[in-house]
Amino acid sequence: MREWRYNRDMTTSQFWIYMLTILLSALIAVQVSELLRIRSDKRGRQLWIFSTLMATRGTRLSQRHVDALNSISVEFHGKQEIIDAWDKYLDRFVNANPAATEAEIKVWLDKGDELLAALLYQIAKELKYKFSETDLKRKFYVPRAHGDAEAELNVIRRGFFEVFSGQRKIPMEVDFAQEFKDFIAAQQQPKPAGPPPTPSPATPAPQLPTRTS
Repeated sequence: MREWRYNRDMTTSQFWIYMLTILLSALIAVQVSELLRIRSDKRGRQLWIFSTLMATRGTRLSQRHVDALNSISVEFHGKQEIIDAWDKYLDRFVNANPAATEAEIKVWLDKGDELLAALLYQIAKELKYKFSETDLKRKFYVPRAHGDAEAELNVIRRGFFEVFSGQRKIPMEVDFAQEFKDFIAAQQQPKPAGPPPTPSPATPAPQLPTRTS
């Protein structure tokens, strides 16, 4: 009852101010809720990138690793330290030498490990995780069989590429049956000399008939 008397005694301007306050409060609450949702979703996508890169450090040819790398430019837009680290890591792949020797490939891979660790370090710092670059570079587990399988797949891919691009020919070896080999060897052996051929008797020339007068 007291509340009703208070509202009834409000002036028109006070009433509209009161209603405007309620409307603005509702709008602000909706906007804040939406901003928090957007921020939460963005952080969720950033966490997905970080966790995926961490989980696939030892299998960098996997599609998950590649997808996470390609999402960095969008999800971390404006984070210049992260973008710079990603650009350096990407440049390492773009300028790879396909004709590199085994020693050069090892140096290239070691440098790639350092650049990936630097990238993960910048992302971890942005997401408030405390990791050292050494931890990010060394502390992961990949079964040896997985590493061997990935290396073998790389050799197969490279071999097919060189064949289809005309850089290498397919080696072929024909292995005949043993009977055929024996036959060829027998044909290549010199034949023993036999007795000279007997000359055939000479055939007398035919006589022309004589003409009598």
